[in-house]
Amino acid sequence: MTEEGFLEVQQAAEKLERKLQEEYPSQPIILNILATLGDQPMRTKTSRGPGTLDASFDGSNLAEVALELAPGEERDVSTEE
Repeated sequence: MTEEGFLEVQQAAEKLERKLQEEYPSQPIILNILATLGDQPMRTKTSRGPGTLDASFDGSNLAEVALELAPGEERDVSTEE
Protein backbone atom coordinates (compact mmCIF):
# COMPACT_ATOMS: atom_id res chain seq x y z
CA MET A 1 0.00 0.00 0.00
CA THR A 2 1.30 3.44 -0.80
CA GLU A 3 1.56 6.16 1.81
CA GLU A 4 -1.02 8.14 -0.16
CA GLY A 5 -3.48 5.25 -0.08
CA PHE A 6 -2.84 4.70 3.62
CA LEU A 7 -3.50 8.36 4.40
CA GLU A 8 -6.74 8.20 2.40
CA VAL A 9 -8.01 5.27 4.45
CA GLN A 10 -6.90 6.87 7.71
CA GLN A 11 -8.64 10.15 6.80
CA ALA A 12 -11.81 8.24 5.90
CA ALA A 13 -11.79 6.65 9.38
CA GLU A 14 -11.36 10.07 10.99
CA LYS A 15 -14.17 11.50 8.83
CA LEU A 16 -16.44 8.66 9.94
CA GLU A 17 -15.55 9.36 13.56
CA ARG A 18 -16.49 13.05 13.16
CA LYS A 19 -19.77 12.15 11.42
CA LEU A 20 -20.73 9.73 14.17
CA GLN A 21 -19.87 12.34 16.83
CA GLU A 22 -22.26 14.76 15.10
CA GLU A 23 -25.05 12.17 14.82
CA TYR A 24 -24.59 10.75 18.34
CA PRO A 25 -23.13 13.62 20.40
CA SER A 26 -23.90 12.09 23.78
CA GLN A 27 -22.54 8.68 22.89
CA PRO A 28 -19.00 7.88 21.76
CA ILE A 29 -19.16 5.26 19.01
CA ILE A 30 -15.49 5.05 17.97
CA LEU A 31 -13.25 4.90 21.02
CA ASN A 32 -9.85 4.65 19.28
CA ILE A 33 -8.32 4.64 15.82
CA LEU A 34 -5.05 2.75 15.34
CA ALA A 35 -3.33 3.42 12.02
CA THR A 36 0.01 1.87 11.14
CA LEU A 37 2.01 1.80 7.93
CA GLY A 38 4.51 -1.00 7.35
CA ASP A 39 2.99 -3.24 10.01
CA GLN A 40 -0.28 -4.95 10.90
CA PRO A 41 -0.22 -5.25 14.70
CA MET A 42 -3.86 -6.29 15.14
CA ARG A 43 -3.57 -9.00 12.48
CA THR A 44 -0.35 -10.19 14.09
CA LYS A 45 -1.99 -10.33 17.51
CA THR A 46 -5.07 -12.21 16.32
CA SER A 47 -3.00 -14.66 14.25
CA ARG A 48 -0.85 -15.83 17.14
CA GLY A 49 -1.88 -18.92 18.98
CA PRO A 50 -0.72 -22.43 19.72
CA GLY A 51 1.84 -23.35 17.08
CA THR A 52 1.95 -19.88 15.52
CA LEU A 53 3.52 -17.73 18.20
CA ASP A 54 5.93 -16.25 15.69
CA ALA A 55 3.24 -14.97 13.27
CA SER A 56 4.17 -11.47 12.17
CA PHE A 57 2.78 -9.25 9.45
CA ASP A 58 5.10 -6.43 8.54
CA GLY A 59 6.59 -5.01 5.39
CA SER A 60 6.63 -1.85 3.35
CA ASN A 61 3.58 -3.06 1.40
CA LEU A 62 1.33 -3.47 4.46
CA ALA A 63 -0.84 -1.11 6.44
CA GLU A 64 -3.67 -1.34 8.91
CA VAL A 65 -6.39 0.98 10.16
CA ALA A 66 -8.36 -0.48 13.07
CA LEU A 67 -11.35 1.11 14.79
CA GLU A 68 -12.22 0.27 18.37
CA LEU A 69 -15.96 0.64 18.81
CA ALA A 70 -17.89 1.12 22.01
CA PRO A 71 -19.54 -2.13 23.13
CA GLY A 72 -22.72 -2.85 21.16
CA GLU A 73 -24.93 -2.64 24.23
CA GLU A 74 -23.64 0.90 24.90
CA ARG A 75 -24.42 2.40 21.47
CA ASP A 76 -27.52 2.96 19.36
CA VAL A 77 -25.86 2.20 16.02
CA SER A 78 -24.89 -1.29 14.83
CA THR A 79 -21.74 -2.23 12.95
CA GLU A 80 -23.90 -3.00 9.92
CA GLU A 81 -25.29 0.53 9.73
